[in-house]
Amino acid sequence: CYPPKFQRDKLNKPVPKVGILLKAYNQGKYIDDAITSLKSQTFQDFEVCLVDDGSTDGHTPKKLATIKYDKITEK
Repeated sequence: CYPPKFQRDKLNKPVPKVGILLKAYNQGKYIDDAITSLKSQTFQDFEVCLVDDGSTDGHTPKKLATIKYDKITEK
């Protein structure tokens, strides 16, 4: 049967069913709203990867660096 019922990574941690890529290009002011929306979802088996997509505003990279959320795997 594929995929296995309970997948695990190399560190034996459960692998989330969904990966969310959240890209931001000069849109740091919306990051808090996006994270709040993710936190309020009823389905919680996911991980989030935040990406600064080459922002030039100076605010977006700083904002992404300050985000604290346990489901974020990378910034």
